[in-house]
Amino acid sequence: MPIPEYNTLLIEDSDAITWIVLNRPHTRNALSDELLKELSEVLTILETQGAPVIGIRGAGSAFSSGYDISPDEEEIGGLGRRNIIEERTRLRSRIGRLMALWDHPKPTIAAVHGPCLAGGAQLASLCDLTIVADNAVIGEPTLPIGGGYMEPFWTFLIGPKQAKMMALDPGARFNAEQAVQWGWANYSVENQNLISAVNELATRIARVHPDVLEVKKSSVNRYYEDRGIRSALVSGAETDALLHFATPVREMSESIRKNGLAHTIKEFHG
Repeated sequence: MPIPEYNTLLIEDSDAITWIVLNRPHTRNALSDELLKELSEVLTILETQGAPVIGIRGAGSAFSSGYDISPDEEEIGGLGRRNIIEERTRLRSRIGRLMALWDHPKPTIAAVHGPCLAGGAQLASLCDLTIVADNAVIGEPTLPIGGGYMEPFWTFLIGPKQAKMMALDPGARFNAEQAVQWGWANYSVENQNLISAVNELATRIARVHPDVLEVKKSSVNRYYEDRGIRSALVSGAETDALLHFATPVREMSESIRKNGLAHTIKEFHG
């Protein structure tokens, strides 16, 4: 069966790798509700179709700027309609969508160039391998409008000191070199070579039988799950839900709705 066409994703299939391209370049590939739904659908399809390896990259100048916080999206626009339990349920459901990358039977590779922020960093982190371009910038939201969605997970990837820096410094960032040094990424290449480098990596991986790949991936995942990585992701969703109802965060969210994101960022950072 052919893979469907999507509004927010492009699918490029080859012998070794099926590319999922985040295709909202006008928003720097912000993760909208529609994109997340379509990502879930295609990942399910690719469990039994497509190439042995899945790659994810962004169209345009960025991998992803994070979750879409425009007023017509649920992230900000729907906050006033939900109570704290409904918000926790929504955020845990979103974690479930992204955990499909972690749980997928096939190896997944994130090819990261340009900004890879907030939810975009979460998405890339949950891929099995992450290859970064030399212009990659990874980090947290510019505004403190959440309560630790990524922070418990950061601890597993870059250690507690760096995780606290990401948690406490609004808009904290690290570059491609640091991403490799800290263990967040596997290696870095020049931006113009990013796609070809991942294609070559996928070709080598695809020589291994899919059953062997699935078991090898699962064995590493199980090690980290025994140490609480899945629990950390869930706790991040719950902490985020809690702080979404804190007065300072609600006031900032209301400012985004009324005045726009650019104005709110300028006001916060002076």
